[in-house]
Amino acid sequence: KQKVIDFFTKHNPDKLNSVGSILSAYIGREAELIKTLHERYNVPYTEEGAAESEENPYRQKVVDFYREHAPDKVGNVDTIMQSYKGREEELLKNLHARYNVPSQPQESVQHAGEPSPPSSPASPDYKQKVVDFFAKHNPDKMNSVDSILAAYKGREAELIKTLHERYNVPYTEGGAAESEEENPYKQKVVDFYKEHNPEKVGDVDTIMKSYKGREEELLKNLHARYNVPYEPEGPQKQEEPEQRLPPSQEYNPYRQKVLDIYREHCPDKLGEVNTVLKDYEGREEELLQNLNARYSVANEGDTVGAEDSSPPRQEYNPYKQKVIDFYREHNPDRLGDVSTILKSYEGREEELLKNLHARYNVPYQPGGAQKVDSEAEVSSAAPSSTPDYKQKVI
Repeated sequence: KQKVIDFFTKHNPDKLNSVGSILSAYIGREAELIKTLHERYNVPYTEEGAAESEENPYRQKVVDFYREHAPDKVGNVDTIMQSYKGREEELLKNLHARYNVPSQPQESVQHAGEPSPPSSPASPDYKQKVVDFFAKHNPDKMNSVDSILAAYKGREAELIKTLHERYNVPYTEGGAAESEEENPYKQKVVDFYKEHNPEKVGDVDTIMKSYKGREEELLKNLHARYNVPYEPEGPQKQEEPEQRLPPSQEYNPYRQKVLDIYREHCPDKLGEVNTVLKDYEGREEELLQNLNARYSVANEGDTVGAEDSSPPRQEYNPYKQKVIDFYREHNPDRLGDVSTILKSYEGREEELLKNLHARYNVPYQPGGAQKVDSEAEVSSAAPSSTPDYKQKVI
């Protein structure tokens, strides 16, 4: 394996990610693989798998040039070097002219047998820097860190700078991106490109910069560009598992009110109830007012008192669940508008159901919602004989 890694590091670094799969295809025939690679890249081969000729000191310059200006030519370096044997300076001059690259004064080339200038040892934290960089900007490259570091051995600082330039990340001499508060929309854009156009992941920072302050517009444009349905929700915080209250903890009368509001107007938020209550500890009335305003819920003005054991129950509308179920299946974006819609169709709920089915081309079965029998109404209105069980289940 190390021989194959060394070979690709030298002759075609783009293949380093494929070493594992190539070795799997040649399992039991590794010597044949080594020979085949040398033939494919026109590299002299001996039975031990090493190049016969002494390394040409100009070779790395040509490899670096092609890696930057014509990566598909890296595999042809040895053939080109052979045709320019003894005229390497001319080759470098021709390459710069061919690709319109200003020719720099040639540094003295190190020849075999000459003492090498002292080199500073690589800092042991370079690997962690590369790992952290890819973890943030391109997680798919995490498995290639060792091979990339091997290709840049002794030039790790150059690697760090190259990565920042490649992914358009601000760079300081310390090798770290300039500290900026993480944009909460960035992960959404990264995830979108990862699914619909992975080649654009490296351009996310540049794109985010051009849409600074207009991130919702960016998300909308991306969905339109790739014909993906768009749900304007804004950046969501990562969901945390619901923090369940221990049975012995005193009942919080506000909690049920918040649960009822989210259950009716924004079911996706149910898992965040405990976190929200914790943030508003001691300011629960303010929380209820904010929620009522956010979801356009009529505020009945009842303040929850310490003596309350449960919040007042709203009058049951037998059509409401049907409308909620319908929107949940056909247009979840409208779930927050159910109460307003029902209010505008008060007394005409059957007409509302009929209109919804026609609007979304869904077959309609007349009959509507069934009335709740009196026994069920009495049961729902009566206090539970074991009020503590409900809170335990919640």
